[in-house]
Amino acid sequence: MDSTKMSSATKRQQQRLFRVFTRKEAEESYKKAIEGLTTVLYCQEDLARYLLHAFGAKTNKIHDAYFGDEERTKQKLGLLTEEEEEQAEKNDVLKLAVEKKEKEKEKGRLLHTYN
Repeated sequence: MDSTKMSSATKRQQQRLFRVFTRKEAEESYKKAIEGLTTVLYCQEDLARYLLHAFGAKTNKIHDAYFGDEERTKQKLGLLTEEEEEQAEKNDVLKLAVEKKEKEKEKGRLLHTYN
């Protein structure tokens, strides 16, 4: 067999095994995957992108891992668990309250200085 026939046979075999997406098709597929993950996992787009990257853009693997053991998957990926998210939100609220009080005190000091 000469090399021309061999390479065309190889190309046909590869075409059957793999599908090459155009850039536009790949972007559309990526957007759909993100939309699907945000809907199914009730998460933000940033998390969906991170999960796609971490799991090699395999949504089935993401679903299996996430629904199999959500907390373990989050810990493995370095994401906050629900309990940690709640604690972080509480800390942010407390931090904001403290900052607000400090600003009010500072305003009071400034007013007192100028009077």
